Amino acid sequence: RGGGIFLDNCSLDVTDCVISANSTAVGGSSAGVDVYGGSPEFFGCVVTGNSANDTAGGVGVANASFATLINCVISGHDASNSGGGIDVNGNSSATITNCVIADNMAPAGGGVYLTGTGGVTITNTILVNNNSRAVYEGTAAGDVTVDRCLFDNNKDGDFHDENSTTYTGAT
Repeated sequence: RGGGIFLDNCSLDVTDCVISANSTAVGGSSAGVDVYGGSPEFFGCVVTGNSANDTAGGVGVANASFATLINCVISGHDASNSGGGIDVNGNSSATITNCVIADNMAPAGGGVYLTGTGGVTITNTILVNNNSRAVYEGTAAGDVTVDRCLFDNNKDGDFHDENSTTYTGAT
């Protein structure tokens, strides 16, 4: 688990870091950062160039976690299943603010993928050049809120909504 960083039920602040060029094997998850329980906060981090042979090329959030990403760059990742940039699953949630999510690839949710009963709030964030949609809500049980974000050149479109994604401001 966690090719770069594995956070198991911890709540810490991670500031001004670079997590780059990590990978996970078949069945592994979260090549860059694997958040498995807890409520970590990431400030000014660059997570780039990671590759997962399952879900979450960049950041994976699972096991009732709540992750916060502020002023981060999540770019250049690939995942063979879902969530090229960020994958939030189960009953987990994430808040993404003032970030850049760019150039990520996955069969579902190149930028951000949500499945399960949790939620994702994305605010003042740039989502560009992600494939299989920049934001992909994979189940009707979860919810995505998008507020004042910029979307550009995302292959297959910007959103896939299974339920009730909320969009406000310029998108």
